[in-house]
Amino acid sequence: ENQLQHAQRWVLRLRAKGYKLDAKTYEACVIHCVRNEDWSHAEEFLDWQLRDRVLPKSKLVYSDVIKHVAYSKESRMNRICLAENWLRRLFHLGVKVETSVINFVIDAQAQMGQAARAR
Repeated sequence: ENQLQHAQRWVLRLRAKGYKLDAKTYEACVIHCVRNEDWSHAEEFLDWQLRDRVLPKSKLVYSDVIKHVAYSKESRMNRICLAENWLRRLFHLGVKVETSVINFVIDAQAQMGQAARAR
């Protein structure tokens, strides 16, 4: 079992028992995944963080995930919808999302010829 699997198992156990992890713990997990280009797990940890309504302390936590999603090899329309969903969830929690992160989504939309949607 590697470190990520170990962390994932503990996060699941703690969440199942009703414990709410802090931002620092979630951020360490997301950043570890991003550094290892383990995007599905980075999204999973970020998803848990937002479901638990734990606000990210740093844009490092969500910016690389959103950038990856916006430019991923997934179908173009699906990746834009996923990236927009991440932004919506962050806005809904009251996170002041960095302009550079919003620009990833706008740029990806423009690349798809969706200039009107990007506005």
